[in-house]
Amino acid sequence: QRVAAKSLRDAFDATSPCRLALVVRHGETDLPKLIAQAKSTLDAKGMSASWNIPTGIYFGAGDTPGKLAFLFPGQGTQYPGMLRDLACQFPEFLDVLAHANAVYNAAPRLSDRIYPHPAFTPEVEADHQRQLTATVVAPSAIGAVSAGALRVVERFGIAPDAIAGHSYGELVALCMAGALAVRHQIGYPAMIDIGIRACQSPATRIDAKVRAHVLVHQLLQVGATSCAQRAHDHV
Repeated sequence: QRVAAKSLRDAFDATSPCRLALVVRHGETDLPKLIAQAKSTLDAKGMSASWNIPTGIYFGAGDTPGKLAFLFPGQGTQYPGMLRDLACQFPEFLDVLAHANAVYNAAPRLSDRIYPHPAFTPEVEADHQRQLTATVVAPSAIGAVSAGALRVVERFGIAPDAIAGHSYGELVALCMAGALAVRHQIGYPAMIDIGIRACQSPATRIDAKVRAHVLVHQLLQVGATSCAQRAHDHV
């Protein structure tokens, strides 16, 4: 079934004039019923417009509207268990978490902050949130899961036309867009490492530390120029 599902995903053509996608959960979805519902809905709605229904049926017709942009979130969006489903399903996501743990190099591991043991009381749940919200943890956690999520969508051949970020997400966006030249030269851990090193330093030393790291300083300058040019090109 997994092989059949993969072959269907590989054969899917987003540029086809008519596109139908079904969300099927192994062991849960009544597939014949879902297919029958898709057929009846197509008969009722026709094939001239796009539509979707809550049972997990999506139909698209005509050209794909607009372009695709990814927006990476900043500090304050973190919560325990974020993107857990991706972490449990995709090895690409786990690879990024493993790199993040190696760079973070502290106990408990960064992934343990993101995915703590289940909380059975409000007090424990609040403590998990407090630990993840700490400045030394939150940016690194957000950077790790953001990079992991991008690796997952890349697996399915999805590439954005533009990338942007809010607050700390700007750094993630620059790295993922290649504007900092870290994707191939330094790799994903460098994006996480910059955030970790800055957060672990006293505020009075952060600027000095970044300036002392000549490569990062130069990359930030090049990245800012490149990002501005990319934004101009996409307008």
